Parts: sequence; structure tokens; C-alpha cells
Amino acid sequence: MPKPASRNSYVLSLEKGLSVLSVISDHSAGLSIAETAVLSGLDRAGARRLLLTLENLGFVKSEDKKFSLTPKILSLGYQYLSSLPFWQLAQPVLEELAADVKQNVSIGVLDKGDVVLVLRVSTPGWLAVDPPPGSRIPAHLTSTGQILLGSLDEVALQEYLDKLELKRLTPHTIMSKQELKRQIKAAKEKGWAFVSQQSHESMTGIAMPITSATKQIVAAITVNKFAENPEPAKTVDHIVAKLRAAARRLSGGSFKA
Repeated sequence: MPKPASRNSYVLSLEKGLSVLSVISDHSAGLSIAETAVLSGLDRAGARRLLLTLENLGFVKSEDKKFSLTPKILSLGYQYLSSLPFWQLAQPVLEELAADVKQNVSIGVLDKGDVVLVLRVSTPGWLAVDPPPGSRIPAHLTSTGQILLGSLDEVALQEYLDKLELKRLTPHTIMSKQELKRQIKAAKEKGWAFVSQQSHESMTGIAMPITSATKQIVAAITVNKFAENPEPAKTVDHIVAKLRAAARRLSGGSFKA
């Protein structure tokens, strides 16, 4: 965990500006100044100044008194991805795996309590349930997240679970923190995670860790597929084998495209 900045090195205005961007990103229809102020915890005058500044910089636009993000915001994420050779090398591995298993393939990283999708290769037929790169999904609801949560030490994992607010999104959503912890630990022990119908009734995910040269889990590669009930064991085994091969190519700091 990063150390908190000292008072004289912390830029509060930057924190507020990022908070405004965050709340707007959660509302595709846009937000008024008043709505932005309430959701970001700012006063109306402060929210107005930040929105007008962001509009002047080109990161938000206003229409009918509603502020929404512009495509320029994507430049921040793309600059992050392009600055790391890993992501450029990972793309062809994902494309090959997606073509092989004929399912969606993605790579996600852990950010606070969410999985952030950083790369995705889609296959036809997934438009209704296909979150794009940059999407945030509660970590505990996904196979990607369970693999990444398994990389936390015991204290950090318990802190995460203590703060977690469980919400039922499907009839299958786990509502027991004890059971959730058991699943995370089981995924860590076997080296891959299988999660079905937790955030969406039609989605199943199988994930495998991607590790650094020092064997630290830095991301997870995942195959998402339409849920079948029951899931054929041979299908899971086949995908696990393909995922393991792809994860090996992406792990260890010496990528093999």
C-alpha cells in the first residue's frame, strides 16, 4: 500500500478534480453542477470551478447544463498502456487465445476494491455483456478479482472483506464473506479461479495469474464465456490449459509473443 502523502506535499485540488472526473464517469447521461457537488462531496461553487476547468482542458463537455466526459479522457489511459511494453506484447497473445477458445479474453489489474480491465479481445455475440477496457468491476464478483485478491496477504485480505458491502446482483451472488474468503483461498491454492453468474446471470469467468520476474502477481488473464448449467468439466479443463499456456508467455518479465 502506498504511504499517505504529508500535508505539505498533498495537492487537495488535484484530489477534488479527480473526484469530479470519477463521479462523472459513472453517469453516462451527464451530471449537473449540483449533482456533481453532491456526489463528489464538494460545495456547488467548488464543483463549478472544477467542471469549468476540466471543460476548458477538454476532458468534459457541457450540454443542456449537464457535464459529461469527452474522448480526450481516453488519452490518460492509453498513455499508461503505451508506456509499458508489456501491454503491447500482451495484445497478440490475447488475440491468439480468443481465436483458439472462441471466447472473450481480457487482462485485469486490481485497483483498491475493483478490477480494472486494461485489455480485452472480444468475439461476436457479446455486445450486451461486454465491458470495455477501463471498466471497473467489484473484484469479489469476478474470477479475475478472486485471483488478484488471493495475492493479498492475510491482513490486507481481511481488511478488504471487512469493508466490503455485499449486494445481490443475481440469484447466484455469494452473500457470505466467509464463503467468499474460502473461494479466494481455494483459487490461490490451485492457481486459477472459476466464477459463474455472480455479477451477470449469463457470464462465467476462468482466470489465471500473470506474475512478475519476482513471482509477484501483477495481473490476471481471463476467459469469459456464456454460462452453461452445468458447466462441462472438459470445457473448463480445456480453457484452463489454454489459459495456463498464455499466462506463462506473459509472466516472468521475459514475454514471448
